Amino acid sequence: MVGLMLTAILAGCGLFEFNVKDKDSGAADDSVPGQSETDDPEGDADADGDADSDSDGDGDSDSDSDADGDTDWDPGLDCDASYSTAAPGAGDCLTGALKCGDVVTATTQGGSDVYDGDFYSAAKCFVPFTSYDGPERVYEVELPADVVATISLSAPCSDHGIAFARWEDDSRCPNEDHTITSCEGKEDSSGAELTMWSDRESRYLLIVDGAEASPFAVKIECQGT
Repeated sequence: MVGLMLTAILAGCGLFEFNVKDKDSGAADDSVPGQSETDDPEGDADADGDADSDSDGDGDSDSDSDADGDTDWDPGLDCDASYSTAAPGAGDCLTGALKCGDVVTATTQGGSDVYDGDFYSAAKCFVPFTSYDGPERVYEVELPADVVATISLSAPCSDHGIAFARWEDDSRCPNEDHTITSCEGKEDSSGAELTMWSDRESRYLLIVDGAEASPFAVKIECQGT
């Protein structure tokens, strides 16, 4: 009897608390046993923890691995398709002529055999670290004055070098003994982009070369300055 009376007195004084409170907020603890406060019950957290919704960790919303979100030019080149293997003009290195806005799909097979690493080094297009004993395709390009020309290469079938050299003499093809006043290039690439500013109307040679013959595609885009 004494025990029952003591219990009633203590309860009346509020010394017994039957609800389990959350120690931080005072709210009732309705958490699931075994789940920590950092668990993600809805599974909506991304894998990289960079505050966006992708999984590549570069801070943008795309799915590529670079931070600028761009992609290489891909014209959908078919490595097994048949392309013209016609030789350049008699006694000449040129396969044809291109201009701003043109896109060409071709193969270096059947092209000229004029240029090699010695030329690209002498013309300061790029420093060659690979063989350029295979055939090349050469196109003349007339650029208007005050334009910026962007030349894009796609060569997924075999790595190629590409060069864009100013050469005004249309009566012959230059070699490593000639003076090339301006050349931009990149070697051993499956995809490349070159930019050339033309301060005056000028003639250029666009050269696509490689250690072995294979298909490629190039496009020329121009913007006025």
